Amino acid sequence: MTSNALAYAVHIADGMPTTNADVPPDRSERSWSPTSSILISNEGEALLVDPLFTIAQSEGLLHWLSEREAPVTSVYVTHGHGDH
Repeated sequence: MTSNALAYAVHIADGMPTTNADVPPDRSERSWSPTSSILISNEGEALLVDPLFTIAQSEGLLHWLSEREAPVTSVYVTHGHGDH
């Protein structure tokens, strides 16, 4: 009997500083929160949910994906932002 069970893994990229000079009084810099991508897979293929934002984050994500067994066959972006 073959298994069609799904598995998932989460990759978290570090937050990054913003270029916004409007910093709250108790902070020295403002930064984006850490971001995540989710890989949902079965034995033969994988779905990547929300690829990341910057080149450095994408390189880290690609390295992480290369360590997984199932190849990414689809990408799903849950939402977009008009400013980036």
